[in-house]
Amino acid sequence: MCSPGADPRSAGAWLPLVLLCGCVQLCRTDASSKLLPEIIYPLKPLPRPALGANFSVSCEAKSAFRDMTIMYWLANLSFVEKLYPNGAVQEGAVRKEPTGTGVVMQRELRFKAFSNKDLNTHFMCVVKNPAGVATTTLQWQPETAAGTEGPVQDSLHS
Repeated sequence: MCSPGADPRSAGAWLPLVLLCGCVQLCRTDASSKLLPEIIYPLKPLPRPALGANFSVSCEAKSAFRDMTIMYWLANLSFVEKLYPNGAVQEGAVRKEPTGTGVVMQRELRFKAFSNKDLNTHFMCVVKNPAGVATTTLQWQPETAAGTEGPVQDSLHS
């Protein structure tokens, strides 16, 4: 492969190794993408609650890892209890339902009295397992002249 006196760092010497590594990475990424957690709810915009309303938002996700998956809510990228030390917004307990080789998980975010502070807060449901992370973000829009709007929502898998 290398001719006498050729620099072993030349492209010709390393090309087969680079191609092999690329194939291994591609194959690994394709297989692991099937193991990523997936948020299944909320996927649709939810109606904006009235100020002062007591309500909850539920996050549901699927994971291939029954015992190695965590789920939690963030508020402006902080833990909910840190941003709301008074308990005005709290996370419910994680509920798990085994399905086949995986699990479906659910966790509520409970609002004691929806407030203007909540309107200006980005809430994010995070699901992590050994294959990666899935998130969905909710933020309610202020009222418009035509009425109320649902939350802005984005779902990411990385």
